[in-house]
Amino acid sequence: MRAVCRRGIAGCAVALAALLAIGAAGAQTTPPQIAAATPGDGRLDVPRAIVAAMLAGSPDGFVELNRYLGAGNLTPGQIADRATALIEALGQQAGSVKPDDLTKTIDRISGFASRLLATASVMRFAVDNNFRPSADSLALDFGPPDAPTQPGFTKVTPNDPRISGANLAGLRRPLDQPLAASGIVGIQRINLQVAGGDYRLVLMTQHLGDAALMENPFGRSLRINGVPILVGHADPAQWVGGAVLTERGAQLVSGAGQTVGGFLSGQFDPAASALIVQQQGGALVIEVRAPDGKVQIEMSGFGRARSYVTGLLLEPKSRNSNLVLQDGAFDAILPLDVRLALEAQILAAAAAVLEQVAPAEGPGPNAPNPEFESTDAVSSS
Repeated sequence: MRAVCRRGIAGCAVALAALLAIGAAGAQTTPPQIAAATPGDGRLDVPRAIVAAMLAGSPDGFVELNRYLGAGNLTPGQIADRATALIEALGQQAGSVKPDDLTKTIDRISGFASRLLATASVMRFAVDNNFRPSADSLALDFGPPDAPTQPGFTKVTPNDPRISGANLAGLRRPLDQPLAASGIVGIQRINLQVAGGDYRLVLMTQHLGDAALMENPFGRSLRINGVPILVGHADPAQWVGGAVLTERGAQLVSGAGQTVGGFLSGQFDPAASALIVQQQGGALVIEVRAPDGKVQIEMSGFGRARSYVTGLLLEPKSRNSNLVLQDGAFDAILPLDVRLALEAQILAAAAAVLEQVAPAEGPGPNAPNPEFESTDAVSSS
């Protein structure tokens, strides 16, 4: 959605139509639990300082924008609601701003919000000792040739043509769990071929305790089939939630649990929690659309560190996942359909503001400065 409004209302309308078309092309019924969780706070009061900073085009504008949309632990729905409210608040000041400046400001907000929505967080992760992937999944175990291979997985060694990067090297550790016991350092690209369809990607790593290597084992950003994704909570000290690959999910979750977005979720029993502590694994879970069966993964933004990948699982989205989530861990996964809906919400707000502004018009040379009420916030309603 970045740079989508730079041609004013026409650009927003085209981008909005494209988003809706993408969503319809891969649409599946959104589970009620997700649908109920996506709306945020509704009508919001926008702090006066950020409206003034954005209208002024000052360097403080991005600082204020980052504080407003990027600070704290906002849910995707709350980020979208805040971006929408800010755009609407700016629209209330349209008479005091040149149309081109307003368009650029709204584009800046929508682009930044889109980047935040395209974020996947690394979760604490483990693999059940008896786990076997389903026959319709692609399961890869990375490591040196002499490392043990997880049953049901295919070994990927540093010279495998499906991976490339800088100074690839296999590592092996004295652990009982094969997926946690080995991996490959330096991977930057993974190219796979599967049957065409929609998948859940589980990309795995393991905390080695080496700060130089483990600062961000997946990098700061990924591109999957060209779609950019930011990596949240990249440092092992920041990993969130908990997830276990298992075929006995009902036994590892206390009570009945609930299925949300294809994942069984609930309070972990001590056995599941112990697996996560023992294995010290981490995982990214991302939805992937591969209509032609090609899955291309690019990792970047390592700084002084390097990547470390221990395993990969691609499972069809059409069935429930073998990945069981601890209560709250689903927040680290943003389903693609939900992301598109939230981006469409922001674009619709931008279009509604810009269609009220004629490109040829703008404030005269003696136009007044933006006026604010004496309160601390500008209402978006």
